[in-house]
Amino acid sequence: VLIRPGPGCPSPPTTLHAREVTSTSILVHWSPPRRDNGLPITGYTLRMKVLGSDMQIVYQGKDRVYLAVNLLPNSVYVFEVAAINKAGEGIGCDRLAIRTLLDGAPAMTHG
Repeated sequence: VLIRPGPGCPSPPTTLHAREVTSTSILVHWSPPRRDNGLPITGYTLRMKVLGSDMQIVYQGKDRVYLAVNLLPNSVYVFEVAAINKAGEGIGCDRLAIRTLLDGAPAMTHG
């Protein structure tokens, strides 16, 4: 007898990265999980914190991009995203830590 588990929460999203960084904003993007574990992905939860504080939910929705604004210049922010399906929220991806630029510095963009 082979026992197969039913559908489960999705695996973590992949390739969380910053596309554009300014002194007061960070544009983050991520790719879908490698495995939905039997149920379609219905959305994502993005958490963020400034270094030294607690993670806070800053976005829940279907898009895979988020613009964090009103940030402090020259400060480190940490991001983590998790995928959601009907079974629940999966575990978060590897965290991304990124420093905002010095006040007045030109924006940095990444592919």
